[in-house]
Amino acid sequence: MAGYIYLSTLREFLSPRRLIIWIVAVMAVAGLGYGWLSLSRQLGTDMGYSTLMGLMGFRLLALVAAVFATAVIAGEVEQKTIVYLLTRPIPRPVLLVSRALAAITTIAVIGVVLVLVVSLVNFGPSGLAKGMVWRDVGVVALGAMAYGGFFLFISMLLNRAFLFCLLFAFGWEVFVPNMPGDLYFASLHSHMRALTLHPTSAAPSPGLTGIGPSIGAGPTAIPTGVSIAVLLLVCLVSLGLSALWFQQSEYVPREDAE
Repeated sequence: MAGYIYLSTLREFLSPRRLIIWIVAVMAVAGLGYGWLSLSRQLGTDMGYSTLMGLMGFRLLALVAAVFATAVIAGEVEQKTIVYLLTRPIPRPVLLVSRALAAITTIAVIGVVLVLVVSLVNFGPSGLAKGMVWRDVGVVALGAMAYGGFFLFISMLLNRAFLFCLLFAFGWEVFVPNMPGDLYFASLHSHMRALTLHPTSAAPSPGLTGIGPSIGAGPTAIPTGVSIAVLLLVCLVSLGLSALWFQQSEYVPREDAE
């Protein structure tokens, strides 16, 4: 039954109607990256790829996670279909985790497509032979797990959780990595950047000043083992707490949802 829930949810999340929106978004990021690279060739392709992924690629991954993680349960409540979902003869924790894993898989798939498209823009077909690119495939998979689990837990606690997820993704995750001291340890984005082992530059990125943090040395100083442990722990703890909350809560369709 858990496998059926997972596969049916995965088909729902990876439906052509949903996918085409994210394909357009990925192509938009790639197009912006191509235009920026044409003006900033002095950085070189490696640094161009690193900057584009750090400032735009991982941000898009967080946005994807916010959309699909909040659709696991909160979306069902707002669409007034939660009652029908709960009538299935399957324990609530199994139902939640199965749907959450489908959401994480969807986030990871879109993230991998993003990495490959950005690599093609920067390196051409030879990008598929670069270890940096395939390392980033693993990083976005871990990021999908961490963001997906964390945003799911937020959606269990708060109404209109999508707005709070956006505030975290484009507020907390933008400013915290640049704050003094060791506060960047509290940012999922910082741990993802640390795992990429991208080339770094303290100089601001030409043409992208103000879009996001410069690629500096702060988060990259986090040990690889620590970052992997943090991302996995955030995912596992968030899923566990979400399952516990879901098990003990009552859900009815929201009458104010349109």
